[in-house]
Amino acid sequence: MKKKINILLALFAIFFITSCYVDKGNYEYTPVSDIVIGGIEENYSKIAVVDTLKITPQITSSYNDRDFEYIWLVYDADNKCDTLSHERNLSYFLTKAPGTYTIYYYVKNKINGYYVHTRTRLTVVTEYSQGHYILKETAGNTDMDLLLDDGRMIPDILLNTQGAALSGAPRSMGILYKRQLTDPGTLTKTNSNCIGIISYDKKTSILRISDMRLIFSHSTMFYEAPDDTPYKFYTIYRINGYMSSSGSYTTSVNSAGSGILGLSSGVSGGSDHWGISNKTYGMIYWDKAGSRILYTNNNGVASIITDKNHATTDLNYDCLFMGSYKTTVYSLFKDKSTSKLFLYRITTTSELKQPEIGSVTEVGTSSGLHTATLFASNERTAQLIYFVNNNKPYYYDVVNNVEYEMSATGLPGDETITYISNRFYRNSTPQFDYLTIATYKNGNYKVFMYNMVGGLPYGEAVRTTSGVGKVKETHYLTATAYSHFNDFLAGYGMDYGYSR
Repeated sequence: MKKKINILLALFAIFFITSCYVDKGNYEYTPVSDIVIGGIEENYSKIAVVDTLKITPQITSSYNDRDFEYIWLVYDADNKCDTLSHERNLSYFLTKAPGTYTIYYYVKNKINGYYVHTRTRLTVVTEYSQGHYILKETAGNTDMDLLLDDGRMIPDILLNTQGAALSGAPRSMGILYKRQLTDPGTLTKTNSNCIGIISYDKKTSILRISDMRLIFSHSTMFYEAPDDTPYKFYTIYRINGYMSSSGSYTTSVNSAGSGILGLSSGVSGGSDHWGISNKTYGMIYWDKAGSRILYTNNNGVASIITDKNHATTDLNYDCLFMGSYKTTVYSLFKDKSTSKLFLYRITTTSELKQPEIGSVTEVGTSSGLHTATLFASNERTAQLIYFVNNNKPYYYDVVNNVEYEMSATGLPGDETITYISNRFYRNSTPQFDYLTIATYKNGNYKVFMYNMVGGLPYGEAVRTTSGVGKVKETHYLTATAYSHFNDFLAGYGMDYGYSR
């Protein structure tokens, strides 16, 4: 059957690729008129089994409309072709599986065989495939909402799809692009976009985005589950990672597999504090149990950072914060004995070299960083550390070691700030770079997303939303096919295409 389809497509191509001149028999050739197609957007995004893709092209030509014939073809990521319509205008109820497709539209003059074509990109999503996921605490447990690109909100996803929220307050969330798994329906090994959630009750859930089906819990995602404290799920470069007190675990985004985890790679240890190690394509993070600074290479293998000028192990520190800016990770440590605060700048220069301690600066005793309750870094455009002190947002200028209160228009002064972060996405449309702040009052949250100039919020929030619960994190998920190469190129090798 596939052979017949391919033969027909080949014949179709031959049929369309014909001469632009008409043979009259007396060999008097007449130039053909042009056909101009307009009115088709570059990109469309639709929800599978919900939306209908409607396109009304504008065709300009001196030919008579009755002489035209049309065809709409769609190609998937594997270059497999299907015919959508032979009508001038397209009206297609979305039955395609979630993914990215290319649609070609051909207009042909039946009399002389002259034809033109254009193309557009179609992203097919489920209601869960794309948007801002909001990890939140409700009644002491973990759930999440989804803010769609069109402004609609899908609330309480775990309650509504799993029957209950995840036990315990939320710890972290991570987008897992192309996570290895065994499809429950076909029992084949494949890759699918997933979301990983962790609570402070040491509960973990990995859910498949397309249908919010639970794929792994902590007890099922290992061949032999360790007695560990889970910290973070993430995707970096070519790997999907899981960080816990027992170490670094990874699977590949570029090959299908069961997704079940074996032994950790490299040294054990981890914590809630980490930053992206851009040049080594991995993580830099604090090992809470071992009081040391670790990193992973591009294969997710964990090692201890060693430095001839600065101690990196057996540190008498509590880690307050780690965050990234391009090729640097900032780490804020508090000495357990003296309560002094130190800012470490950890730099990365090559995947062939381990990260280095670029400098260590003591933070002045008058700094609000000593009593701050929340921290974040600007990851792309400014060397700033954001923090919240006495329920007010501030920024610390890392270059000049000075700090200032930060103005955020519309932020309610009578609500408690529970989250602050630089959230960005640049791998495909829509692209954004926000300072995101969440507040809480009387059981409800509000989220404010600001455009920035020089790393500071500019004007009123360009996106806002609200819901029930208290926000812990937000992450943007795209339905566009993940490419580790594109993610790297989006930042010209200096940072990544989206925030983790």
